[in-house]
Amino acid sequence: MYLETSKAKNKEGYYARVMMSYRLGKKVKKRCVKYLGYLSKEELEVKKEVVELANELVEAEKQIEEEIEEEKQDLNEGEASSLNLGCLFLKYGLAFYKMKEVFEYYQKRHKGLTYQVYQDFFFLVYAAVLDPDSIEGELSHQERYFDCFGLKLWDTYRSLDRINELSDKIRWRCAKISLENFTDSLGVFYIDGTNVYVFSRGDPYEVDSDEGLRRFGKSKEERSLPLIGITFLMSHSAFPIYFDVFPGNRNDATQLINNARKLESLVGNRRFLLCGDAGYSSGSNRFFLSGRNLAQDTNNAYLFPKTISGQALREWILSPDGWKSNLGISIRPDQLDCYIGPRYKERIISREDEVMTHDGKKKLSVNVNLKQIAFYSPKLRRKKQYTMEHKEKRLWAWRETSKKPRNLSKNTPTPT
Repeated sequence: MYLETSKAKNKEGYYARVMMSYRLGKKVKKRCVKYLGYLSKEELEVKKEVVELANELVEAEKQIEEEIEEEKQDLNEGEASSLNLGCLFLKYGLAFYKMKEVFEYYQKRHKGLTYQVYQDFFFLVYAAVLDPDSIEGELSHQERYFDCFGLKLWDTYRSLDRINELSDKIRWRCAKISLENFTDSLGVFYIDGTNVYVFSRGDPYEVDSDEGLRRFGKSKEERSLPLIGITFLMSHSAFPIYFDVFPGNRNDATQLINNARKLESLVGNRRFLLCGDAGYSSGSNRFFLSGRNLAQDTNNAYLFPKTISGQALREWILSPDGWKSNLGISIRPDQLDCYIGPRYKERIISREDEVMTHDGKKKLSVNVNLKQIAFYSPKLRRKKQYTMEHKEKRLWAWRETSKKPRNLSKNTPTPT
């Protein structure tokens, strides 16, 4: 921009206007940005300074925009580099599990396929881990990866149906290889479950048909959205071995028997210990895990925690008799607190549980033998002992006071 002036007739001042030059093809043209009118010499000098300042601001703004574009370009290059670095790790992992062999064998059996299923599978794994987005969004950015996929949206959707057919085989193959390489001789496994929210491409609150997995169930975040349940089997080193999905309106405990059978098939003749939280300790699960409902007795162990509830269980745990060391040597009651090392006691109890029939319409009462194991903690024992004595004193005070209703007041101790 610049200031164009013309001398005013019969006056000492000037007529001025702000002009801007621009290029149109090979010609340079100009146009009026602002007409300033009549200005005196002093006002004209001020306007010139203002125009010069405006030009400096425009140049500074252009420079800032260029720097921002350069930073964006560097950022995109760095993002692409990080994506490709992540692809290298994922590619090594897929090669470790020999995924390409599974899809090549499938491709040979279905020679009429005009698209490569394993390329779609690899790309979807890369995108889901490194840059989660919709399938259409992921395919629009596939040029950022160093592998030249060249995928099409329609072929990718058709490949998803094929991948779904191979899902059980893929999970089973990964579980076998993980067991061979990432488990120790202890044979300890952990099971846990959770639920996730899944939205469809249409209405996010629409529930699928009876064959689908999206269901309205009990959410851990107390949100009324359709869920899908997931159960994980992990090794002693917290490495995932196997996972299974189930409808979101079912409890996690209903999936234990199915996963325990799959673990037995995976492990084979080896003995193992399966640990889970107290939510898996239902009547049907206890009956199954006790060995009475198994096709063969494998002598596998299943460990679930239990809250200390019930007078008989409290008295047995808080009793100073029956404790042993980790070597199986009995510990006298007067040496229990001063003994250094693990201390435990165990017993076998018989309890009556209600078990659902296979059709889920009738409950049967069965007797199940369970082994209970308690580990000694001096601090926790003193706390429980104090709590029981404190409750007994408050209960006795409540009974004595309740004999004379006139003495009841707000300060009367309650038995809780």
